[in-house]
Amino acid sequence: MILGLSLARGGSKGLHRKNIAECAGKPLLQWTIEAAKASKKLNRYIVSTDDPGIGDFAESLCVEVKWRPNTMAGDNVNRLDVILDLLKWHKDLANCNVIVLLQPTSPVRLAGLIDECIEDFEVNNYDTYHTGFWRQADQFIPWVNNRITRQTMPRAFYDDGNIYIARRENLMTGNPGNIGTKILSEWENVEVDSFADLKFAEAALLCQSTFMSAESAEVSESSGFAWNTVRKTALIAGYE
Repeated sequence: MILGLSLARGGSKGLHRKNIAECAGKPLLQWTIEAAKASKKLNRYIVSTDDPGIGDFAESLCVEVKWRPNTMAGDNVNRLDVILDLLKWHKDLANCNVIVLLQPTSPVRLAGLIDECIEDFEVNNYDTYHTGFWRQADQFIPWVNNRITRQTMPRAFYDDGNIYIARRENLMTGNPGNIGTKILSEWENVEVDSFADLKFAEAALLCQSTFMSAESAEVSESSGFAWNTVRKTALIAGYE
C-alpha cells in the first residue's frame, strides 16, 4: 500500500501557524491536501498534527488525521522521527510499505506530479526518491580574487521538500538504497518558512492558474521566464 503523509504541526517560529496561513485564497495545507486527493496512485492519505485547529480543518476536507504526542511536536524534533513514531504506534499502518511525504510548506505542484514521481519510483525500482534541482554549490570567495564564473562553479543537488518517497524498510534502517531524483522547475521550488516565502508561493500559485503547464515548466527551467513572471507578480502586489 502507498501511503501519502503530510506533517503539519501547530508550532512554527519563522511564520506563526504557517501550515494554515492563507495563501492564494486557501490555507497553505489545503493546496497539498487537494494535490494528494487528486492522486490516483496514493492508496491512503493522512495528516499528522498535534494541533486541534489543523486537525479539524483537515477533517473538514474529509482527510484522515493522526494525532501526534507533544513529544513529537517540538522545534527540535526531526521529521524522520515523527514518521517512525507514527509507523510504530499506529498498527493500522502496518501494510503501508511505501511512504510518500508531501510537505504542506511546498504548495506549488503541477497537476499529476505526485503520480509521475510514484510511477518513476516504481518503474526504476528505487528505494528512496527526492524532488529538487541543481544549483551552484555554496562557497564564499572574496570578490577581489574571485575569477570563477557562475557557469563554471561546481553544482550540487538540492532536495526542495516537495515530494519524498521511501520504502518502509529503508525508513526503518536509515539506508537510502537505490536513490531516485526528479528535477523540478524553479517555479516549483518554493518552500514556505517565512512571510516572504509565503508571498512568493502565493504569487506562484496565482500565476499557475493563468498559464502554468508542463511545457511552460520546461521554459522556466531553461530561461527563467515563469519565475520572472512570479517575481513581477510579487512586485506588482507589493510583496517584494
